[in-house]
Amino acid sequence: MLIKVNSLVLYKSKGAIVSEISGEKYSIRTSSGEKKSVRSKDIEFVHPGPCTAIPQLPEIPSIELQLENAELMGSDTMEFADFTELLFGSFTPANALAAVELMNQNYCFRGTPAAGVTA
Repeated sequence: MLIKVNSLVLYKSKGAIVSEISGEKYSIRTSSGEKKSVRSKDIEFVHPGPCTAIPQLPEIPSIELQLENAELMGSDTMEFADFTELLFGSFTPANALAAVELMNQNYCFRGTPAAGVTA
């Protein structure tokens, strides 16, 4: 996915917003408000936005709902946007960041936004 200004990305496993693109450098604003200039290999695309601030995470689905959805997924790899919609009902920046958090917990799901998600 093409990263644009106001896209939501991950930087060191935390949410960040792309504020400017100059050549091969991306200026990002981290969740702590810090501004950094990074290369594309240092960030991972999460959502096209537009995002002007790091979104607040919605409530994480119950473990029962996670297990139910993991069973529905079977052994298939699901696109990240589809996974987010399955668990949260829509693919918004806040839901996408929460989906990343679920994958980081590595209880029911694993994967990355780029590679997809497996149960």
